[in-house]
Amino acid sequence: MVTVRSLKLLLCGMMLGLSATAQADNTDDIQAIRTVVNHYFEGVRDGDTDKLKAAFYHQNMDMKALLTIDGKAQLLALSDQAAFAD
Repeated sequence: MVTVRSLKLLLCGMMLGLSATAQADNTDDIQAIRTVVNHYFEGVRDGDTDKLKAAFYHQNMDMKALLTIDGKAQLLALSDQAAFAD
């Protein structure tokens, strides 16, 4: 089961990859990134799947999370629909 916490951790990892590009002077790009991040966190907070979907580029993708279950690390893969529903 994918938790809200694991989705937040996944996004934080993605944001770290974007942080280098956010240094650009182009304020439109920075605003676009802020909009996507806000969609993600508002979607998680409010349980709004439409906002969550707007935070991701591709539809019908697999989402993966590395979880520790019963002391064992496991890679969990879910369709975006199942992850958003969770």
